Amino acid sequence: MNTPKGRNQRLAALYGACGLACIALTGRTPAFAQAASERGADPAGLSALQHRGEATVDAKIASQIQMLVDTHDIDQLITRFAQDLDTRNTDDLPSVVTPEAIPMLTSALHNMQALWQFTQHVITDRSIELHGDDTATVRANLVGSNMGSRPSGAGGDPYDASGRAHYEVHGRYVWKVIRTKDGWRIAKTDLTYLWSSGAIPGKK
Repeated sequence: MNTPKGRNQRLAALYGACGLACIALTGRTPAFAQAASERGADPAGLSALQHRGEATVDAKIASQIQMLVDTHDIDQLITRFAQDLDTRNTDDLPSVVTPEAIPMLTSALHNMQALWQFTQHVITDRSIELHGDDTATVRANLVGSNMGSRPSGAGGDPYDASGRAHYEVHGRYVWKVIRTKDGWRIAKTDLTYLWSSGAIPGKK
């Protein structure tokens, strides 16, 4: 079909394919299609598809933005979880975990406070997997350092670790996180211990 009419049809089809790709990627009608529309032409019906393409792209971008926001919020939630453990900040727990998880975590904080003067939970290599709109699974590695009180009557540098009980644990966390009316909250915490060094006061 190597006639002027046939070449025009193939060119129109090519313009149409390029225009649809442009709409799909950017949500905007390309300049050549806008110029054709101003001349009364409409290659491959682009004007009829423009609004549909823009709506599709807008929905896709909105979904990607929501995913980024959710991932950021969940990552910050895990950071606050670690900070609350190390600062014994029980007042902040309602904004970090679900109501059902508060008693167990409060008890764990009290136990840590009785054993250790300082703790440091370093949570790394976080992997956040969203499941639909309202649940997520977070996996991460843990290096936890625990330092006991200074021996009675010890002098010198108050941050000197000599003479203190020291216990270090390595493990893997898995959290179940859910979206509530107040934002993301940790609903379940699982910790698998891999290895440890040092000793816990009162235990042999």
